Amino acid sequence: MTPVNVVTRAPHDQVLDRLRAAHLEQGRVGPTDDRGWTFAEVDTELVEPGSGSTVLGDRSPESVADVLARVDALVAAPYVAQLDAASDELPDGVSALVAVRGDDGGRAVVVTWAPVDAEPGSGDPAYGAARLDAAPDEVLAAVDSLVGLRVQAGEAADRLRHLDHPDVLLDALVAVAHLPATDATSPDAVAHLVRADAAFVRAAVRRAESAWVRETDGRTVVWAADRPPSPVLGVEDPDADDEFAAAFGAELRARRQVEQGLRPGEGALTVERTGATVSWTVSTPGRTWAHGGWDEEWSELQVDGSDAAYDALVEVFGESRDPARLRALLAERRWEGDPVAELAYLLGLPSALVEAVSDPERFRHGAERVRPLGPDAPLSATERAALAARAPRRPAAATVRDVVLLALGLALFALGAAIFATDGGLVGSDRPPAWSFPVWAAGGLLALVTWGALGSARAERRRFLADA
Repeated sequence: MTPVNVVTRAPHDQVLDRLRAAHLEQGRVGPTDDRGWTFAEVDTELVEPGSGSTVLGDRSPESVADVLARVDALVAAPYVAQLDAASDELPDGVSALVAVRGDDGGRAVVVTWAPVDAEPGSGDPAYGAARLDAAPDEVLAAVDSLVGLRVQAGEAADRLRHLDHPDVLLDALVAVAHLPATDATSPDAVAHLVRADAAFVRAAVRRAESAWVRETDGRTVVWAADRPPSPVLGVEDPDADDEFAAAFGAELRARRQVEQGLRPGEGALTVERTGATVSWTVSTPGRTWAHGGWDEEWSELQVDGSDAAYDALVEVFGESRDPARLRALLAERRWEGDPVAELAYLLGLPSALVEAVSDPERFRHGAERVRPLGPDAPLSATERAALAARAPRRPAAATVRDVVLLALGLALFALGAAIFATDGGLVGSDRPPAWSFPVWAAGGLLALVTWGALGSARAERRRFLADA
């Protein structure tokens, strides 16, 4: 995948329709600001339906002009585009670039960053490091003429000159230019409803730095994690950034462990609310996430369809009180009233879920605060047992099969090695038979593959139980 970040002066729906018409499958489009600018993060490989090949070809771009041709195929001018080698296919010698094409669709103004090698003899790799290739003044003037700069041109230029890694280029542009929203706003409330054994969920949630849990019955738990204030755009506060990242990462680890431990017939529903915007995802064993939402400012290019969302929800929570109304709810992007309350009613979900996303303070008053894991707060024996019961475990038949194949591989490998060592004498020959090398090679490969499969299963289980 080769995503590109681009700001274009076109309405959200128009940008979305154009990208979907190009048969793009990955990416997202943000809200249009009051000046008409919209941000999109998309894959630049255009795929023809059913062809399996890209309209723009499978070859890597040989020049900056090739890169701009891909951008031009996605959005109309005027635009500001940003790409970096960490996620994009760029020509050799280019680590990142910013391109601006004006209203007239004429020549694009471009500035590039080149990779930087480690200092000779330093012993320190310069992986991903980059340096500005030329003065950014012309590009910044073009950006200023389109979207405007937040800071003086000299300060903006200094910011780009001192940028030493391309993966922070978009952040630098956001800091110096009046771009539309380049990421979804941090949600006001996030709640997770899990249909699974409550003891297991409670133990997994302790991975979060601070979480509140309400058990509605032995098989249904609603939990929410405390999050510190999200970083403020344009304000450099490393301590606040680190605190938010640590809390967010811990919540994701808790959520991931819950999802990894789900069994058939169980599932996890996550609901996020940001103002009037509501989004949700549901995870079930063996199925990719289904997702949906209402009044969402951001749109994903990939469309799962309301039928997939309906099937995923009823698989976990059972048939709806009113299947037709549930299908209508999932198909709509706008809904009069509270869509979370409607979803909860139609699926018979506990009111604690509605409370957790509409009134988090009230939810916490009726919930139990779970103590996070730490040196002075390890898992109890009961919690460790609950997690161990849910840890990934290969079927016994698969393990027996791999052990047998491992033994067979080692035997063939040893036979081949012994034939070579005795120069064929082991099988009564004065030289190793022609078949001895294939036997030796096949045995070694079989042993290696099956040992890897057994080791991978053990490693996955160890990772799941890392803190248990």
